Amino acid sequence: MGLSRNLVLLAVLSTHLPSSVYGAMSMNSDILAMMSGCGHNVNLVSSVEYAKINVEMHHGMAINFTGNAEYDFLAGMIPHHTAAVDMCKVYEDHAEASGFSNPGIDSLCSNITFGAESWGEWQYDFSQPGETEQMLDILEDIGMIDHYNEGCSGNMHGGMDEGMHGDTNGGMRRDLVEGMHGDMHGDTHSQHHDMFMGCGKLNLDQTKDYIQTNMDMHMRMSFHWTGNPGVDFLLGMIPHHQGAIEMCDIYYKYWSCAPAREVCDDPIPLDEILVLLSDDEEVSVLNRMHHICTGHILETQPKELEWMLEELGRLSPKALAMYKMMQADGTYPCPAEDSKDHTRGGTFFILGKGRRKRARERDCMWAGKKPEERCRKWARDENGKRVGFRVRDVCPKACHMN
Repeated sequence: MGLSRNLVLLAVLSTHLPSSVYGAMSMNSDILAMMSGCGHNVNLVSSVEYAKINVEMHHGMAINFTGNAEYDFLAGMIPHHTAAVDMCKVYEDHAEASGFSNPGIDSLCSNITFGAESWGEWQYDFSQPGETEQMLDILEDIGMIDHYNEGCSGNMHGGMDEGMHGDTNGGMRRDLVEGMHGDMHGDTHSQHHDMFMGCGKLNLDQTKDYIQTNMDMHMRMSFHWTGNPGVDFLLGMIPHHQGAIEMCDIYYKYWSCAPAREVCDDPIPLDEILVLLSDDEEVSVLNRMHHICTGHILETQPKELEWMLEELGRLSPKALAMYKMMQADGTYPCPAEDSKDHTRGGTFFILGKGRRKRARERDCMWAGKKPEERCRKWARDENGKRVGFRVRDVCPKACHMN
C-alpha cells in the first residue's frame, strides 16, 4: 500500500475513537496526574505528549463492555493500536530534535506504522493502521460499530447499571468505579482509585480481566521520565506490547472455542486468510479474529518485546533492572501522592531523613497481634537500602501475606 494511503488512514484512525474518550477525560482531573509519570523530566514536552497519549488510550479502552468476546477485545484494541502509532510519532519528532539516533527503534516504529517490509504485498495489513482497519470491519460485520462509536457517552444519564449491582435488564450507564472494590472486585483492584474504567457488564470475569490488564499497562506506562528519547520510548512501549499480548490471552480464554486456541468451526489456515480477504471472499469472524491475534499480534509483538527489553538493557541497565523489579514485586513505577496515601499497586511515599523515599510492598512486619492493629513496614530508597519504618493505621494487604 502507498505511503499516502497510510498517512490518510492515520488521520482517520486518530479521530475514530468512541465519543466517550474525550468526554470522560474531563470527569476526573486526578487521572491525568496519575498518568503523567514522575521525576524531574515530567514537564518535558515529550513527557507531556506521551502522558496525553496514555490518558487518551486509557479512556478509549474504558469501553461499554458487553460480554461479547469479539466486541470487547476489538473495542479495546483499536485505541491501543492508535496509541502505538502516536507514540512512534512523538519518539520520531523528539529524537530528531535532540539528535538521538537508534536504527532499531526506527525500524520498530516503521513496522508499527507501515508494516514490516518482509511481509511483501501484505505489508500494510500487518501495520497497526492496517490491523485497525480489519478490526473496524469486523465490528461492522457483527453489527456493533454504532455501539462502539457511542461508547459510554450515551449512558451518562439514567438507565440501569448492569455490572456494579448485577442487573441483567440490558440497560447500561456510565460508571465511575471508585477503587474497583466492594461486591464487584473485592480488594484486587483497590489501587485503581477513582478512575473511570468503562461501563456496561462490569461484573463479568472477562471484563474484570480486561480491566486489570488495562490498568497494569496504563500505570506502568506512567513512569520515571529520563529525558532520553530511546529509554522513555521503550519504557512506554514495553508495557504497551505486554498489554496487547495479554489481551489476546484474555480473548482466547473467553471466545467460543475456549479452551482451545484454534478455530473450532470451519478453520482456515492462517496463510490463506489474507488471500481470501484480498479476493473479497467470505471469511468467518472467528477465523478473522484468530488471524488478528495469532497471525498478527502474537506473531510479531513477542519478538518485538524481547528485542525492546534487550535494547533497554543496553541503553540503560538501571532502567531495565528497575522495570524487572517492578514486575516481580507487582508494583507501578511512580508512587501516589503522599497526601492521598494510597498504594497505587503497592508503592507509596514515605517521609524519612527529611526527604521523600520510595517504599515497596515487602518486608512487612506486624506491630500488633491482630489484623486491625497497626502494621509497620520497611521503607527502602531507590537503591533498595532500608531507611526506616513506615507505620500505617490500616495494615496493607502485603502484611497479611507475610
